Amino acid sequence: NTLRFNAAAFYYDYHDYQALTFAGLSQFIDNSDAELYGADLDLVWLPTERWDLQLGASFLHTNVDQVVVHGVPVKNTEMVLAPNFTLNGLARYEYPLANNRALSFQLDFNHQGDHYFDITNSPVSHEKAYTVFNARIGLRWNDKLSFALWGKNITGEEYRVYTFDFTGPAGFGTFVGKTQPC
Repeated sequence: NTLRFNAAAFYYDYHDYQALTFAGLSQFIDNSDAELYGADLDLVWLPTERWDLQLGASFLHTNVDQVVVHGVPVKNTEMVLAPNFTLNGLARYEYPLANNRALSFQLDFNHQGDHYFDITNSPVSHEKAYTVFNARIGLRWNDKLSFALWGKNITGEEYRVYTFDFTGPAGFGTFVGKTQPC
């Protein structure tokens, strides 16, 4: 009763998948057939009453048949924000204190595989794989009150959270949003 494994496989066949495209500063919705399939895996292990270990992985394949940008068809692209592989994990230790209180220590991570921010899969919108680590120390005072100190992205990994590619005939540039390490 200390180990649990979950797995799920899925397949979606889209007709009229809606893809957002840009022409200059104008946005357009283009409909296309698309498909995606993949699997999610999840492992939870509680080796003792104090330890909680978790690991999850996702595998994803996406394909959008065709979108039209500036009158030009772009065929067989990946969906936006759809990495082929993700991995996450967590290790948590809880130390009991007097009066049913507890102190907890936690480290976790999230790995995102390569992905795109636009449906044309332009090189400007490609984000390389990255991994973010977080840490948390918590104090459970009672069933209704707890305190926590946490750090997000403790290794200072820089990665983009979105881009908009306005390049092309209009001659505009690319707008990029990045994370700020704490």
